[in-house]
Amino acid sequence: MDVAALSQQMAQQNLAQQVDTQVKNLAMEAEETSGENMVDMIEEVGEGAQQEMQSMEPHKGSNLDMLA
Repeated sequence: MDVAALSQQMAQQNLAQQVDTQVKNLAMEAEETSGENMVDMIEEVGEGAQQEMQSMEPHKGSNLDMLA
C-alpha cells in the first residue's frame, strides 16, 4: 500500500470519527433538553395537583399525629 492511499484512508477514518462524535453530541443534547422539559412538566403537574387536592380537602395534610 502506498503512502498516499494510507494517508487518504486515515483521513477518511478521522472524518468518520468526527462525524460520529458530533452526531452523538447532538443526540445527547436533544435528550438532555427532552429530560429537562419532562422535569418541568412533572413539576408543573405536581404543583397543580397539590393545589387542587388542598382546595378539595383543605383539612387533610395539615396535622401530623405522632406516637412515641
